[in-house]
Amino acid sequence: MGLLRLAMYVGGFGAGARQFRKIGSMIFHITHHHDEKTCPAHDPEKVAATFGQLLPSLAEQGVTVHGAWVDPPGHDFFLVVETDSYEAIVEGLFPAVPMGTARIQPVEDLKARMEKVAAS
Repeated sequence: MGLLRLAMYVGGFGAGARQFRKIGSMIFHITHHHDEKTCPAHDPEKVAATFGQLLPSLAEQGVTVHGAWVDPPGHDFFLVVETDSYEAIVEGLFPAVPMGTARIQPVEDLKARMEKVAAS
């Protein structure tokens, strides 16, 4: 794994400000969008080289893909993944980078969040 890790700030300002600790894996929602100009749908070789490599590429980076969906007419891909490394997501998305843009958002379990709020 690389230098960019999900980390949580530990300590205060000053000398302690550079101390980080790994917080474990997190869930991310990824939306990848391209447009009709960069869409490879009518070129089977390009599909195989880009979006066809997306799931294997993420797996090679150690990213667990919990689900992957596509909206073909909207030119959108949606993935729910788990990893402890943002860098692994970025590297894993590399085959699709030339096609468009990706939005990567950390998310958490709604039920667990509501239970935590209710308990506070």
